[in-house]
Amino acid sequence: MKSRRNKNDVHSNGLEHHATGSLGKRIAAVADSVGGRRRLAYLAGISESQLYRYLSGQSQPTVVPLILIAQVGGVSLQWLATGEGNMHLSEVDDPPRGVDPKLLEECIATAEDVLHELERPLESVKKAQLITALYELQLESGNSLERATVLRLLKSMV
Repeated sequence: MKSRRNKNDVHSNGLEHHATGSLGKRIAAVADSVGGRRRLAYLAGISESQLYRYLSGQSQPTVVPLILIAQVGGVSLQWLATGEGNMHLSEVDDPPRGVDPKLLEECIATAEDVLHELERPLESVKKAQLITALYELQLESGNSLERATVLRLLKSMV
């Protein structure tokens, strides 16, 4: 199947141009950087139809697909989700190797506090996904996450 481009498609003439664009444009830029949309869908383990819904803005990816797209594309999760911060992981200042136990503990406590406050239990898998996303975002930003960010992540999971 030949892919058709229209005037709204993102071309592979540089990812930086798309840093402040929509999430769909940032995902399209990642797709171009890995060899196309079909390849991104395959590498991230999502269906092509779902990827096209993300690209068109008809659907917003939940935390797990967003993390997978960022990992496959070698881009910062923060940049992919918000358009802010460093785009490429290589631009992030000396990311720590392995797991930072204090940071992980802080992320778990933050997730537990928000879930308890909202009286919203999550199944173990979704709670792990939330904590993973919090950890990745906090690791990349170097700052404590605001409650609004945690709430946005939580809403994207349910």
